[in-house]
Amino acid sequence: MKQTLVFLTLVFFFNLANSQEHKEYYENGQLKSIGILKNGDKIGKWKYYTYKGKLDRTEKYENSEITVEEWYFNNKVEQIGNYYNGERTGEWKKYHTNGKLKQVGNYENGKPTGIWKNYHGTGLLKSVGEKDGWKNKGLWKYYHKKNGKLETIGSWINGNKTGEWKGYRLNGNLLLIEKFDNGELISTKYF
Repeated sequence: MKQTLVFLTLVFFFNLANSQEHKEYYENGQLKSIGILKNGDKIGKWKYYTYKGKLDRTEKYENSEITVEEWYFNNKVEQIGNYYNGERTGEWKKYHTNGKLKQVGNYENGKPTGIWKNYHGTGLLKSVGEKDGWKNKGLWKYYHKKNGKLETIGSWINGNKTGEWKGYRLNGNLLLIEKFDNGELISTKYF
């Protein structure tokens, strides 16, 4: 029992000796960042501040994954997401300065993928559709800022508008139909 206690005490002090709080400062003396370094690597939660002392970003280090939270000047969250081996991964959320959700979508190998949703500052849905890397893909729907009703609907191929796109008035009535071929507008018909 005594040997186990001595061993655990030695392990604790060895880990403590290899883990040190690290602080960086701006030239004006304001704290820039604070966190724990273990054998020269960042571990746990790190905080980063603006030169005026406001919290700007936190990073939580766990194995090869980093969870990032960034803040606006008004202390509202700007975005939250994860990095794995230096690339964005999993769900990312962005927020408007008023705190309402602005965008939500997933990353795989550092590129957007799957269904992405964008929101107006009012909280109403702005658009929804699929991403393939940095390009829009498939059917996308766009919504009016004032009432959240459908404004435009159409399809994308390789980041280019294609086929029939329909536009709607605020009251929901059809306004126009546009036809596209590989991103080029072919015709427009108004109603």
